[in-house]
Amino acid sequence: MRCEPGTVVLNEPLLTAFTLTLAGLEFATWFFAYETRKTFKGGIFWNAWRLIASSLPMFMVDQLVLTYEAVYGSTFLVNAIGESFQAAGTLLLLVGFYQFYRAWNPSAMKRGGDAA
Repeated sequence: MRCEPGTVVLNEPLLTAFTLTLAGLEFATWFFAYETRKTFKGGIFWNAWRLIASSLPMFMVDQLVLTYEAVYGSTFLVNAIGESFQAAGTLLLLVGFYQFYRAWNPSAMKRGGDAA
């Protein structure tokens, strides 16, 4: 199989389509979380939704890194970059859920809500 110089041959065409689809879904989820965050401006859920919405671009970038791997192949550096974005997104999401729990928990409300 001969390829013209400058052409890209997909190593994994199905994986490429799948990761691009997931990146699009994560963008739509980020947009929903961003719009939801705006409805809580100044309220007790503001910080929680700010963190939850900030985690989704990290997952989207991870999917784009997987897309890069599907097109050009995998290397240790590219894997490490993707895993780093996934870890950062997971940490932001967990902290956001914890902030949401603290704001929602009735016993935390008695202690003054999110006074930490």
